[in-house]
Amino acid sequence: MVSSALEIFDAKKTDRLLLTLEGVTGAETVLAIKKRIAQKIGKLNVERQSLRLEPKGKSVSDDSKLSDLNISSQKGVIYLKDLGPQIPWKTVFLVEYAGPFFIYPLFYLRPSFIYGSAAATKNVHTAVTYAFLCWSLHYAKRLFETQFIHRFSNGTMPRFNLFKNCSYYWGFAAFVAYFVNHPLFTPPSFGNAQIYLGLTGFLISEFGNLSIHILLRNLRPPGTRERRIPKPDGNPLSLLFNYVSCPNYTYEASAWLSFSLMVQSLPALLFTAAGFFQMMIWAKNKHRAYIKEFPDYPRSRLTVRKTEMSEIQGVVLCSGAGTRMTALTEEIPKCLLPVVGVPMFIYPVSSLLRAGLKDIKIFVRENVRDALWASLEEFGLEKTAQFEIISVTREQEEYGTADVLRNYASRITKDALVVSCDFVSDCSLIPMIDLFRVEKATLVALVSDTCVGGAAPGKAEKKSKKTKASDLMAISEERGRIAYLSAEEDFDSSIHTERWKFPRISLTSKYNDCHVYAIRHSALQVLQRSKTDKFSSLKADFIPYLIDQQFDENCEVSCFAYRLPHENGFVTAHANTISTYFEVNKAMLKSFTRLFPHKGTGRSFNYRETGVAMHESRVENDVEVGDKVVIKRTVALSGCKLGGNAKLKESLLLSDVKVGLGASITHSIVCEGAEIGENADINNCIVGPGQKVAPKAKISNEVLQDESNEEWAEA
Repeated sequence: MVSSALEIFDAKKTDRLLLTLEGVTGAETVLAIKKRIAQKIGKLNVERQSLRLEPKGKSVSDDSKLSDLNISSQKGVIYLKDLGPQIPWKTVFLVEYAGPFFIYPLFYLRPSFIYGSAAATKNVHTAVTYAFLCWSLHYAKRLFETQFIHRFSNGTMPRFNLFKNCSYYWGFAAFVAYFVNHPLFTPPSFGNAQIYLGLTGFLISEFGNLSIHILLRNLRPPGTRERRIPKPDGNPLSLLFNYVSCPNYTYEASAWLSFSLMVQSLPALLFTAAGFFQMMIWAKNKHRAYIKEFPDYPRSRLTVRKTEMSEIQGVVLCSGAGTRMTALTEEIPKCLLPVVGVPMFIYPVSSLLRAGLKDIKIFVRENVRDALWASLEEFGLEKTAQFEIISVTREQEEYGTADVLRNYASRITKDALVVSCDFVSDCSLIPMIDLFRVEKATLVALVSDTCVGGAAPGKAEKKSKKTKASDLMAISEERGRIAYLSAEEDFDSSIHTERWKFPRISLTSKYNDCHVYAIRHSALQVLQRSKTDKFSSLKADFIPYLIDQQFDENCEVSCFAYRLPHENGFVTAHANTISTYFEVNKAMLKSFTRLFPHKGTGRSFNYRETGVAMHESRVENDVEVGDKVVIKRTVALSGCKLGGNAKLKESLLLSDVKVGLGASITHSIVCEGAEIGENADINNCIVGPGQKVAPKAKISNEVLQDESNEEWAEA
């Protein structure tokens, strides 16, 4: 395995090289790198290190392999942030909860120490006694959960957090206890009814909180970081999972609200409000984490607010002809090309639905409309949102993307999230929408430096050292403002930027424009009013126009790039070429069952019984497979027949393909209805629909399409 050097730079002082690790391989994990760093720099133990790909980026997971992080194979660079001295989470929790457990009783049991000797002779109100018991019960439960129930994802946290957390819990304990236990305590306005109502609510909420924590514990096997989608477990109190992502926080907030009602105390209410605000933030982050990690996570659950985004419409552009992949689109429209057996346009539709959009417009050619709607029904999506299928007439089939939006602008009545039908990804678009909202941006473009790419089979595209296209962009380092965007091959002019608007700007070609744009309705109205010959393409004409408007002092346009973090999804592709389409079919295998769980995992084989060896592949359930077949990183769709001893490697077989005994197919696309003869050898080819390859034929680097079968019979 090839090894290389890995340079470790300081994330705070980016020009400071901390050390260089030699002999690093792509198979090593981030955790292994941390251990090597700890051996070199003693004070930086594993828990103290945060490794990231960019100085201000997010930490990468310990389980990530270097090969998956897109680090250069010649000389890798990674940034290290020293998190400072660490302390175990469990220790922090025990200390911060022990404080309130012991502080509050001082005010109740020894009032003379706090309020003077006269306080000892005052009668204690029933509400005050119940408050003491409830407070003690709550923090005794917290200590018990920390010791015996909670399983922590991370082992440590910065030591400073101990002082911060203790200040919050200990300080509020004294603040609340002082006023609730004060000799001048004012009883609740509605007497015992109010006291017992609050007490009942508190006890139910505490029990609900405990039961949720036990359920969450049971989801994670001991000693692992495994996460699963939490669901009700039969306990009626766990049914709250049907409605919210974090019912433990819901019960916690309810408990303290009931406590505040019982004692009718403003300090208790302030403590409840502060905790509720913090739990809102935690719940929001956990909800997003669930959606990002589990594409099939129930979108009906709430966090602090609904995930439904009623102010934004989704727009899916499916009217393109697929001019860069005509070898595949002559028989099947581009938007219906199967990606692991799923029509391509379903992927961007799924992305919009996962982001909470419920109003979606789909632009498609007239002759494809019925097939597209049938696909929505097949996947059960037709009722998940309000879909409007807008037919593009035959006269408009050659229109560019901006032409289509201009001619049908009246159908788009809100801000829009415009997505191309060839955007295939398992990422979450919610952070991009949040950026659009927070910055009040005119435009946000989704860009990624990990887009799927590779070499196309056949002679349709020439091979080169650079296997995937990229775009040239100028992006401000501080906020991600985008000052220039162009396809790399179209770059032929100088770039002008105003230093007062973009004092720190980076010109880069490492990102791909994914053709996903959040656009203000006001900007779409500009497009609607424009001349027909001014904007034809959204990417090539209208987006650059909006970006240029930022330099007009009288124009309040702001354009941003949402740079897709590496931890947001495993696969992202702009599948508008044969090479990208070919590669994304194989790359999507790792995320497919999470995106479409109802499709299952396909066929599996017992090697000892059948001799069939399958690795990183998907074979649909109705595919006929002979004995001793080798299937490696290959997709075989419905209706295929694979003869015995066949070898399929790095290939895509569309529906109803027949592969003869002993045939070999490597790095090839075989289209629907094609037949590969016995012992034929197909390497780096595209076999067109219905084509027949003769037995024992050996063919490499060809596109087999619209030709006499005799040509493909040569051995």
